[in-house]
Amino acid sequence: MKNKIILPGVGAAAVMVLIFAFSSRDVGFSLGQSGRVTRALCRIIFFRFERMTGEQQDFVVTELDFFVRKLAHFGVYMLLGAMTYGVTLCSERICRKRSLALLICALYAALDELHQYIVPGRTMRLSDVGIDSAGALLGIMIVWVVMRLWRSRDG
Repeated sequence: MKNKIILPGVGAAAVMVLIFAFSSRDVGFSLGQSGRVTRALCRIIFFRFERMTGEQQDFVVTELDFFVRKLAHFGVYMLLGAMTYGVTLCSERICRKRSLALLICALYAALDELHQYIVPGRTMRLSDVGIDSAGALLGIMIVWVVMRLWRSRDG
């Protein structure tokens, strides 16, 4: 069992470090980074994006950036939820594995928001804890469904 915990344990720790690193960036860096990602997505999604004026492009990017940022929150916590649930699955002593994994992720999301409170220009948002927790729940549920399907296939 100990060998099985290494991959999800290292994965969960790596995702936590990644979240902390992104949360440590000042607001200017964070907005610039998400703006670049949003602009790249716009080039893929909107086939006429390059034909728009600079003002039109900026408008589209500004309008979509909020959703891209929240989707990033959701996605990274979905990965954390999956990894954390993987860690709990490796212990026969832990009961309510899904609940424990979700609790760990929700607590980490709350701590991350507290951390952002002390970073210049960043804000603490309860709504982000909800988005993060929802992402973690989906990650946990995906692993749970895959494991059930896997076991029923062998049964």
